[in-house]
Amino acid sequence: MDTKSVADFISRTRFEILPANVIDHVKRCTLDILGAAIAGNDSRSVRITEGLVRSIGEGSEQATMVGFGRKASLLNATLVNSAMSTVLDSDDGCMSPVGHLGHIGGCVVPAALAVAEHQQSDGEAYLEAVVVGYEVYLRTGRILTDPEAKKFPLAGTPGAYGAAAAA
Repeated sequence: MDTKSVADFISRTRFEILPANVIDHVKRCTLDILGAAIAGNDSRSVRITEGLVRSIGEGSEQATMVGFGRKASLLNATLVNSAMSTVLDSDDGCMSPVGHLGHIGGCVVPAALAVAEHQQSDGEAYLEAVVVGYEVYLRTGRILTDPEAKKFPLAGTPGAYGAAAAA
């Protein structure tokens, strides 16, 4: 997979071509991440993250920080919502034949939700974004864990690519 094929995939993905089972799965993934975020809202780590965002300035009111009753910049809302959805380690994950590829939804869904809210996107655009984000995350993770390739620590690389692609 090269950069051009990834860019082509991203630009060609449209709601109309997504199979019904994929759409249903993305909806379940979204509910899963929101549930994980609500459950993790009161954790010490999330309170520290939200406090950091508050102390440095939340930025423009672009996207909702789930459970806090206010908005922050896209970046800050994504950071807080991502922290909430992953803190209890109950968000979705992916195992490959060579190991764990990480927790996809906690990276992709908060980014896609923030941008969709800010741009007042419809549900179809949001679903497209999440499909793209998951696919880019998974492909990146598989490349980085390829047993034929040099070992590379995942450390968030697929998450960053997946979130950026979704956004």
